[in-house]
Amino acid sequence: MNLQTLQVNLLNLVKSRSDIDDLDDAYLREVASSQNLVLAKKIVLWWRQLQIQNYCVLTTRLLESYGKFEEYTQQFAKQKFSVFSEEAGDEFIDFINLAEDASPLLRSVSTFEKALIKLYKGDMINEVIPWCYEPMSVIQSLLDKTFSESILQPGDYTVRVSHELGANLFRVAEISPALS
Repeated sequence: MNLQTLQVNLLNLVKSRSDIDDLDDAYLREVASSQNLVLAKKIVLWWRQLQIQNYCVLTTRLLESYGKFEEYTQQFAKQKFSVFSEEAGDEFIDFINLAEDASPLLRSVSTFEKALIKLYKGDMINEVIPWCYEPMSVIQSLLDKTFSESILQPGDYTVRVSHELGANLFRVAEISPALS
């Protein structure tokens, strides 16, 4: 086995992309069953989670409040992603938005956060994001680390994130009031 193949196989083991039954090399089978690999996987996952938490604050706080952050980051870590935290953060948000089990609220929060990040980077954007709950209370509670389902107020809203809004960054509009 050449060095490149060995390195690719080791990377696949660390990122849980290989199964021990698929390995035909004795050394790789030994590595796959070692406690050191388990520790390396935990460190890699912890580091990736830290980067995502620092980049996607609102999205990770919502996931944490639902007890889903670990699950989503483990699934994400199995995929190919950038080594650069900004790119990986954007990729994580894209991963969330493509996940079949992502709730509409999670999609709204993550899309909103990605739009704000783009705006912060100086991108010329004008996005309108649908929300099924009153957005300001959700956003504020995520910023304050006080989010719970009890603050959710159902309704049809949009949040416009645009460079055209100047210092306001975004604007909330209620499409139709919730029926009580």
